[in-house]
This record gives sequence, structure tokens and C-alpha cells, in this order.
Amino acid sequence: MGASNNSAIIVFLKNFEPGQVKTRLARTLGDAVAMEIYRRMCDYIVTEVQNTGLLAYYFFSDFIDQSYLRDLGVKEEDETVKLAVQTAGDLGDRMRSAFHVVLKNHSHALIIGTDCPYLNADSILQSVEVLESTRVDVVIGPAADGGYYALGMDQSYELFSGIPWSTGRELAQTMGRCKDLGLQYALLPELEDIDNEEDWNAFRSSSYYAYFEEVINSNSSRKDTDG
Repeated sequence: MGASNNSAIIVFLKNFEPGQVKTRLARTLGDAVAMEIYRRMCDYIVTEVQNTGLLAYYFFSDFIDQSYLRDLGVKEEDETVKLAVQTAGDLGDRMRSAFHVVLKNHSHALIIGTDCPYLNADSILQSVEVLESTRVDVVIGPAADGGYYALGMDQSYELFSGIPWSTGRELAQTMGRCKDLGLQYALLPELEDIDNEEDWNAFRSSSYYAYFEEVINSNSSRKDTDG
């Protein structure tokens, strides 16, 4: 059937500040290497989101980095691109605000971060298709660490208040919140986030890494040509 044009993707990105991104990676690999890995994951996720053809809202942590997106061929004037800055507060506050903004204009919204390079355009579209089914109100992409790599809603439900973040209990508590609110939810396939050196090494050894490198190298070649 395919995802409809009235669904949108929300992407949360951190601005590229040394010592502020992938801090658990940086503990063993150093700030510079952690920053480079994070930039590569951002490049990959932005490219795959653009490949879905769905409208994408890019929410930066501190300021809109248009030059970064332009390097990837993403421009604010594109019809499928919206740029914003995340609101203040914890992760739940920021996600709640983003969903509130996006669901004013769209029937469904799926939020992802940049920590899961196991995602690709097809799996993102499949997630939206599940969300758009008449059987569910919410979809959740479970991460192996007990959190989640994606969450989608058809309305701005109150799922995030009172949830302690970075505890490994986010998935269980969010499912419990859905049950309390009488919401039907569907779980997507479980995937790994990249939080530490062990995660990164496991990803590099996986079958997903070759495609990741292909996307990154394609971006590098395009940048060289454009430059």
C-alpha cells in the first residue's frame, strides 16, 4: 500500500559540539573519534529519511545548522523539509513539543534519532505504514538497551511525562502508559542503538555496515563534485 503523503518524520539531531555528543563512545575512543562517528550516523540517517520521500522535520538541539544539511543536499526551501530547534526541557518535554507541532499539520508522525544506523528508508516507511493502519494508535521501535529508536503517534498523546530517561526502562514504561490510556500499540522489530564502543564494533561487523558505508561514500563523492 505504501505510506501516505500526510505522514511526517521527525528527526532529532544534536549539534556538533565536541564533548556533547556520543559521550559514552568518547570515554574509550576520545571526543574527536566520537564526533566523527556521530557525524557519519547523522549523514546516514538524514540521507535515508530523505530517501523515503516523506516530509521531514529536522529538530536540532541548539540551533539550525543549515550549512550541514546543505552539504547533504537538503535545503530548507525543499517542499519535503522543515527545520526547527528543540524546546527546553528533558527528552520527554522536547518530544512532546515536537509531536504537538507536527501533528497540527499531519495525520501521523514518527520520531527517530540518529543513534540507530540499522534503520534505512525501507524500514522507516514500513514503520509509518504500520502506524497508518487502523488497528493502532502508537508504534514503538524497541532498542535492545530497553529504550526505543522510534515512536509514532496519530495524535499527541501524553506518553512522556514522568518517565526517567536513560535508565533502560523507557520502553516498558511507555508501553505501560499506552495501556493506562487505552491506546493500541504495535512493536516494530528490535534494533540496536550505538551508545558505546562495543555497540559500534558490533555494527561494523554486521551485514548492515556495508550499506551504511555505501551511503556515506556516496555523500562524500557528491560533496566533492559539488565543491
